[in-house]
Amino acid sequence: MSLLNLIKKAIRRLVPGKQPLGAAKAYDLWAATYDSQSDNLLIYLDDQVFAAMSESISCEGKVLADIGCGTGRHWQQLLSEKPSRLIGYDVSEKMLQILRQKFPQAETQVLKDNSLQGLQDGSCDMIISNLVIGYIEDLDTAFAEWNRVLKPGGIVMITELHPEALQRGNGVRAFSHDKRMVQIKNYSHPLQKINTLAKALQWETQSFIERRIDESVRPFYLAQDAPHLYERLYEDAGNVALLYGWQFRKP
Repeated sequence: MSLLNLIKKAIRRLVPGKQPLGAAKAYDLWAATYDSQSDNLLIYLDDQVFAAMSESISCEGKVLADIGCGTGRHWQQLLSEKPSRLIGYDVSEKMLQILRQKFPQAETQVLKDNSLQGLQDGSCDMIISNLVIGYIEDLDTAFAEWNRVLKPGGIVMITELHPEALQRGNGVRAFSHDKRMVQIKNYSHPLQKINTLAKALQWETQSFIERRIDESVRPFYLAQDAPHLYERLYEDAGNVALLYGWQFRKP
């Protein structure tokens, strides 16, 4: 049995008879404790990749859309750069409530059917999507909507679980709620598919970053009492890619 199947079997054992929850319901459950995570490896790596991609980009005076903004994990940084407008979209109203508690003047929208309500055609300078596209089933429609609101020269910044990690069973999306594991329904989009969709929209790749499992992330696996998983993904499998960042530019 593959490692992925072993993990899925363990989750089913913890949540008898439960199917994976859709992202909206799952994150409504997770919202109250989401910001209290101190040992989430994906968030740690995402912060690194997002910082690297945004290092040379100025947000001052720009219109930004944060797709799947959640509780506003990157908003302190984004707002410090004084954009003219920052609008957050998320499928979870509970996550948006937490965001508005942290940033009372926040402009938010509940995301439905991938529609970016409140943004006119060609009105947005930058689309940000951190660890989100794995929850989007119809990526074609989502990208087309992003392209609709982007200005010429606009930037798209994506971070996501790497398909290589998903194939190795290191990308099961789940969290603990009431002492049980809740699995979140998600979709795997191959890199080739994303590249094909981007090319169809004439988006140009500006940068592509892969963050692989190496010795710097070993403490996260030890904290989860999973040294065997670290050894399998790093030492035995050969430095598996866990997360990627992709930056595009609309011509």
